Amino acid sequence: MTVPPTADFLDVLARRLEPKGFTCDPAEMAPWLEDWRGRYQGRAAAMASPANTAEVADIVSRCADARVALVPQGGNTSMVGGATPDPDGAAILLSLRRMNRIRALSADSDFANNHYLYLLYVYQPAGASGNGARTSRLTRVTVNNDNTASAEVTILGSQGTPPCPTPSNTVDCIPADNDSHSIGTVRSDTDGTLWLGSGDGADWSRVDPVALRTYDEQSFAGKIIHVDRNGMGLPGHAFCPTETDLTKVCTKLYAKGLRNPYRFNIRPGNGPIIGDVGWEEWEELDLVTGPGKNLGWPCYEGTARTSGYRDLAGCASQYANEGTPQAATPPNLTYAHSLYPDYSAAIIGGPQYPASGGPYPSDYAGDVFYADYVHGYIKRVDVNGSGQVTGQQDFATGGPTWVDLELP
Repeated sequence: MTVPPTADFLDVLARRLEPKGFTCDPAEMAPWLEDWRGRYQGRAAAMASPANTAEVADIVSRCADARVALVPQGGNTSMVGGATPDPDGAAILLSLRRMNRIRALSADSDFANNHYLYLLYVYQPAGASGNGARTSRLTRVTVNNDNTASAEVTILGSQGTPPCPTPSNTVDCIPADNDSHSIGTVRSDTDGTLWLGSGDGADWSRVDPVALRTYDEQSFAGKIIHVDRNGMGLPGHAFCPTETDLTKVCTKLYAKGLRNPYRFNIRPGNGPIIGDVGWEEWEELDLVTGPGKNLGWPCYEGTARTSGYRDLAGCASQYANEGTPQAATPPNLTYAHSLYPDYSAAIIGGPQYPASGGPYPSDYAGDVFYADYVHGYIKRVDVNGSGQVTGQQDFATGGPTWVDLELP
């Protein structure tokens, strides 16, 4: 349970951040307390606007220690109503607008002992400004007992000069060539390994042949990545099984053929639950049960051959594999954009409810959750013992535009 911040707590934050990094003034906070469509309004005890990753780590650690609610906000753009604080005004709004390319934070599963905090963000080279090709980076800081943090250690994405060069097993570069479909989620598994998702980095507004690199097993684009705490590949990697050098890109890849796996979750010991955001026609949920799967994008959207992309020469080899063991793996669940008057949707991959021991009714055991942040609903999916979807039910409707789902 969280508690409202005390005056002393707010004073500590104010002194920790430079003057333009902290405010309790309702007038100064007002633009960030309402989503841009005016559908959701909230209040906050204060707004913290860190200038660097060390300050982010410090704020997260202090709020966790004090059990103060923290609402991250990446800039209050798009349809992210989930980044608006609750009306009770008890939370700290963590505005990342001064670090406007951070995408995800995750504490290590053994944080109580190692104090590791992971930061996933689009890297801004010194002197760069505005939009343009960038690269992404996963780093780690160690949060000290006095709530300071160590210098960042780069785990993946050490090449920061954009754009990424031609894909190679020796090039540690995560592309972020356009203003969307880059990185989105990092998770620390119970065994200490790290999972992260990387989108295709292609131009969403047109048929972009760059998207075909999702099939390239020497590129991080359009992949689910699975590495150890130091960014090394793992034994049992599937895309280059005879490779023993775990610094190679191919040893770090778990699944390929993804467009925008912005939010995904992990089923311990049983692979990721991926919400892959679609292009023009389909959203899909992938329950991946082992490494080495090709999930199809861009030659497939959902189960269909993708309009526009299907005419690219690079898709011919994908279609030639249909009916063979090399064929793309179809999604476990899809839904069409045509179901909605505005013809838009964006899936959010959520968690799996425990098979036993949870407080919900037994009917929820083993169910998988997903949401759509455009339409404000959450659904739960029935999954049988073979990992196949057998049905789904509404869990919540008419809600905010969800951007992440977590079990308490």
